[in-house]
Amino acid sequence: MNYPIKRYDKNNNCIYYKSPSGFEFWSKYNKKGNIIYSKDCSGFEYWSEFNDNNQEIYYENSNGYKRWTEFDENNNEIYYKNTNDYEYWKKYDEYNNHIYYKDNHEYESWYKWIDKKQIVITQSEFEQIKYRIEFLKRKKVPRYEILDI
Repeated sequence: MNYPIKRYDKNNNCIYYKSPSGFEFWSKYNKKGNIIYSKDCSGFEYWSEFNDNNQEIYYENSNGYKRWTEFDENNNEIYYKNTNDYEYWKKYDEYNNHIYYKDNHEYESWYKWIDKKQIVITQSEFEQIKYRIEFLKRKKVPRYEILDI
């Protein structure tokens, strides 16, 4: 056999695939065409759940890995967690620009948008900026600019 075998459901979603080398997988889809279950010939399986906007909100596989994602009313990702001890939170401004990130490993960053270009300010840079501003205030330096963060 020199070509793959494929089978499709009534919505043209590939529900079965077999490669020329013998690798096979089977998939199930939800009404919106998202894969909600898949299994391959090695026994590996995964399951997914989606919200009304087709965004994956839950994933789990047969190796024990899981992940959860939450979105706000503007479809921005605001929370993520997985079983590998990784978790983060995001915030957005009124224009849906990503402005803040924090994870469970004590990393934070702020994002400033100037002329539609993103400027990243990490936690250490933020601390340096705060320190510099306080230094300038103590020295009564007449001219300096405080960043609007």
